[in-house]
Amino acid sequence: IGGTMEEGESPLETLQREAVEEIGCPVELWSASSTIVESPAEVRVVTGLDVDGLCPAMVWEVTDPTYQVGAKVVVYLAQATRDPQPGDLPAILLADPAWITTMSSEFVSTREAVNAGVEVRSRVDMPENGLFQPVNTLRRLLAVRASHCEVFKQLMQGPPA
Repeated sequence: IGGTMEEGESPLETLQREAVEEIGCPVELWSASSTIVESPAEVRVVTGLDVDGLCPAMVWEVTDPTYQVGAKVVVYLAQATRDPQPGDLPAILLADPAWITTMSSEFVSTREAVNAGVEVRSRVDMPENGLFQPVNTLRRLLAVRASHCEVFKQLMQGPPA
């Protein structure tokens, strides 16, 4: 879930608005134990970072010229509060976070996702050989998981008990 902050919005307000637009419901958020901070110059792990009262899982810097280069993307841990459905997205994948740890950074077919136990919900017909590509935050997470494997595993565990 992602999008651009509208004037006067906090990061959390933006996230909730985008969640409703993209998956049809708000999300429940929780703090990560640490934050992966990724920029073109480095990847580091910090503790105690507070953005809107929560510790984000990741903060990364935009480098893609089709977006606002230099902007910071704040990533929180969250889960849907109701049954998510594709809103303004053509499809969404409902997956156990552990599945993300097994993904390559390349494309995943509809068939591969379904065979791995992922539920595909779509507003359009998705052929079995249709491809999903990790983009933006997920691509960044997959790129840094090797260098910070333990932190990545902690992020994928879900909400604290």
